Amino acid sequence: MSFIKEAIKNPSTTGALMESSKQLAQLMVKCADIKKNDRVIEIGPGEGVITKEILKHTTKLHAIEINPELAKKIEGCEVSVGSAEQLSTYTKPVNKIVSGLPWSIFAEQVQDTILEQIKKSLLPKGTFVTFAYYPLHLLPNAQKFRRKLEQKFFVEKSAVVWGNVPPAFVYICKKK
Repeated sequence: MSFIKEAIKNPSTTGALMESSKQLAQLMVKCADIKKNDRVIEIGPGEGVITKEILKHTTKLHAIEINPELAKKIEGCEVSVGSAEQLSTYTKPVNKIVSGLPWSIFAEQVQDTILEQIKKSLLPKGTFVTFAYYPLHLLPNAQKFRRKLEQKFFVEKSAVVWGNVPPAFVYICKKK
């Protein structure tokens, strides 16, 4: 219930009314191919649904959450309260980055800054995963965001998780 409360209180940073489903969290971890020795950054963990799935595969996780109230709920890993716009200042480059960020609410300049920070924070051949809602990914701004991803990464798309509200899929982005 606190996620909904924070979403209503801070819609410019939360971006969703409900947490991601466990099925979407499992698919994100699978698509990122997280292994025991991988060092992982999670940006925008919310209350930690995806965090819990990541921690089943590695203990080397650093979560970055902009909302201090939500950050307090993250357990089992290092947590920093801050913005993904300064991602590279929080940690050294890692193998994997998992994002629950609400890309559609960000201005283009913010999207560009965060994507550059992600690219800078990934080791060579690193993987970045994020999700998009179906069928909202067909909207012009969502298509523009996909093109941004494709300019910086090799991009694949997963199957749709119909059990998520709303349905969602994962973008799997490999560093060029």
